[in-house]
Amino acid sequence: MTRILALWLLNWPVQRLIRAKPELKQQPIILHHSARRGQSVVACSRAAWQLGVRIGMPLAEATALGNQYDGLPRPSNHGNDGLGRPSYKESRFHIEPYDSFEDHKTLEELAVWCHQFSPLVGLAEEEPVETLLLDVTGIAPLFGGEQALNRQIETAFLQQHLTVQIGSANTVGAAWALAHYACRVRETHRPQHVEVRFTHPTSDYSGLAELPIEALRLPPVIVETLTRLGLERIGDLIPLPRNELKARFGTTLLQRLDQALGQQPEIISQIHSPTDFTAEWIFEHPVAQQSVIQQVIRQLIERLCFMLLKQGTGSLQLTNRLTCQDNGLVVFEVGCVRPSADAKHLWKLTEMQLERLVLRNPVTSIVICATRHDRLSQQQKELFDDDVMRRDSPLVASLIDRMAGRLGRQAIVRCVLQSDAQPEKAYRYEPLVGGSGSRKRNSNRSPFSLLDRPLHLLAKPVALEICTVASNGSPSQFQYGGEQYVVARHWGPERIETGWWRQRGVRRDYYRVETTQGFRFWIFRSLQDGGWFLHGAFE
Repeated sequence: MTRILALWLLNWPVQRLIRAKPELKQQPIILHHSARRGQSVVACSRAAWQLGVRIGMPLAEATALGNQYDGLPRPSNHGNDGLGRPSYKESRFHIEPYDSFEDHKTLEELAVWCHQFSPLVGLAEEEPVETLLLDVTGIAPLFGGEQALNRQIETAFLQQHLTVQIGSANTVGAAWALAHYACRVRETHRPQHVEVRFTHPTSDYSGLAELPIEALRLPPVIVETLTRLGLERIGDLIPLPRNELKARFGTTLLQRLDQALGQQPEIISQIHSPTDFTAEWIFEHPVAQQSVIQQVIRQLIERLCFMLLKQGTGSLQLTNRLTCQDNGLVVFEVGCVRPSADAKHLWKLTEMQLERLVLRNPVTSIVICATRHDRLSQQQKELFDDDVMRRDSPLVASLIDRMAGRLGRQAIVRCVLQSDAQPEKAYRYEPLVGGSGSRKRNSNRSPFSLLDRPLHLLAKPVALEICTVASNGSPSQFQYGGEQYVVARHWGPERIETGWWRQRGVRRDYYRVETTQGFRFWIFRSLQDGGWFLHGAFE
């Protein structure tokens, strides 16, 4: 008989933030994101809930609750932190942007950590994802029974400073429903911080009948319609004719109901543990000679690269751990911009770190581990590529790795586009080595075409000396660099405004203009003072 455990990390975005920053445990926390009508609250801590903050509330309204706490009004004119982001220094709340990517990434790391309890661990199909699913079929006797297994999971999560609710059943749907609703007070939806509770094993699913229909993981539209019809519990759906339910609500309702009752199978999308690429050397006697230590590290790197090549994998981050005689631990890392299994290259990067390393005590053991790795790329050489420097060339990657090893990761950066209404702030710098360039960020398409933006953008807009405006408000003539330009054609205006949280807001009307000489420029008129500025040029 299949046994599934569902581990619900209730209010996961706030839990993850407090786990990463324990100093925020007692503070009211608000996480926000950009909505259609501005910034809105996505998640909040229990302390913030008690102050009146609600999910979906506009951020300005939520922060005003903190400013008016204890009946003492506080200034509501927030500045920025120098990067165009709001700084709520006058608010009693700790406010951060909602990071769904980091939430999902950390939850996947927890899923890998849970392999100590089950070889099959996955994430639930929900949005946002807050539930881990463990297949513990036949495993419970190894832990002394299912209740003993649950207690061990409880202890392990508490040690990780995390709060979970656990549901156990014979199907994924039933376990998910019991974890989310068996111990939940339906009249309140505030973020809960309660003790871990366990549902008793059930095989006839009688415990599901009293749960609300939300426990079936149905879309909100279907839940709302069923509620209006007076169907509030799962038990209300079971005696109804299936043909009528399918005709009215489609196949989704019956699919979720059958999955919960075990009449339709549901597969857990498994998260696999990363392959462990580790090489270790234990000295018979503590060693202090630098030459011996370097020789051993070089041999371990060669051994590690052999294991990587067998799997067709290359190292992105190499972690070196040296245990000293006083039980002290010396750790340093070597990063690569692209996967590498070249022992000579990795040794040269490691040697740079060893040159700056000072060991005050003899070394007893050395462990080298590829903490981050990826598949090696296979690329065929071109016939005439001697003078061609490709962006992904191994020579270029090797140069970047060495520069980062010598100067530091933060010194070798690249420019990455980011969403921002103000053009000169629509980018950020991130390290080439060990950065997050490969992570999937915002996948929304840009609202403008690439042809709408100049290839050459000035770092700071330049004021135009003279600008003649036509009757429709468009520029007809301007002077730049001591030369007079007459506008033959123009496109626009395109209105660009920054949000209210910017201390110095930006309101501009941009025009793409083509002059009689054939040049094309990107200019704008500031709506604050009426001045004209040149911001870029099209090739």
